[in-house]
Amino acid sequence: MQRIYVATQRELKAGAPLIREGHGVGNSNNNAYRLDPEFVQLLVVSDDEWPAALRDFVTGDEQRRLRAVQAWSADVPSSHTGLIHAAVEALLGTRLEGFELLLVDVGGQARTASEWLPKLEKYGLHLRREDRWPDAILANPGVCELWVVDAITNDGEVDVERRTAISAWAKRHGWYVGGFVTAYLDWRYAAQRQGRMKNIAVGTYIVGRRGRRETLAGRGA
Repeated sequence: MQRIYVATQRELKAGAPLIREGHGVGNSNNNAYRLDPEFVQLLVVSDDEWPAALRDFVTGDEQRRLRAVQAWSADVPSSHTGLIHAAVEALLGTRLEGFELLLVDVGGQARTASEWLPKLEKYGLHLRREDRWPDAILANPGVCELWVVDAITNDGEVDVERRTAISAWAKRHGWYVGGFVTAYLDWRYAAQRQGRMKNIAVGTYIVGRRGRRETLAGRGA
């Protein structure tokens, strides 16, 4: 099936481009689709403007952000590292404009590796061995806001104690935590864990897979 742009005189006068399926001879009015004005703008932006324009469109409303999270998280590797990076990518791509990744701590490796220390120290953030280390920290230096991610393949959800300790750590350095995210490989495992533990802190987010896709589901209760 070929997809082409066609328009009647009435449609041209209305100034709104349409997409029709086929070669312009429709069997009913239902095979014509009006383009959203925001999407039309994507068709005419320059190559230099494209990345920013696409991001603005994707994050334009809640439904688009949800679809983006589902698409970008569709192939999450079944590993702790893969889950961390999938959650970080989904957050940066849909909700956290202006944020940058400051830390990924897989199995405690960041506590002895020097890769992430310069990034933290650049903004006056210091993690001691006795501090609560999340799996990932994202930061917006412009407003001193942090988001933290804990990816669960065994344990370590963002419970009240963990949220309190990390919030206090951020405050001690002149920052605040805008969001806590607990990421699960799939909803079944999330249900099994929370059926027993019931430890997700109120006011935090859960990322979980549904079938082959993931969605930023909502806040802990």
